[in-house]
Amino acid sequence: MEIELKRLIDEACRHFERNFSAGDAAKLVNEYYDSDVLIVAEGIGRLEGHEGAVRYFEGAMAKYAACEMATQEILPTSFGAIETGYVKLTPGEDAASTTLVYAVSWRRENSSMKVVLDYFAPATM
Repeated sequence: MEIELKRLIDEACRHFERNFSAGDAAKLVNEYYDSDVLIVAEGIGRLEGHEGAVRYFEGAMAKYAACEMATQEILPTSFGAIETGYVKLTPGEDAASTTLVYAVSWRRENSSMKVVLDYFAPATM
């Protein structure tokens, strides 16, 4: 079970990275997030649902060219998993390199996983 969770989460993270680099906020959000997602970010506040997430990622993609996600821990739950990790954002023209820590709650949806709660904040690493 844990190996399968890790594989599904790794696969979703790689799709996230590709969609981010391609600048496709709508595809990123549709593939990665549950329709009722709640995103909470330090300095940004709360974003609810796909509409809020797309607006946020359109802004992030205008500032950053790419991202690389790294899982630190996956904790299985009865509905899916809790994952902690960090993401390194590669700057575009007018941004500095940034690292964020994150904690996400995954819900299993048939043979895939979707994020229902995403929390992230700046990190010093």
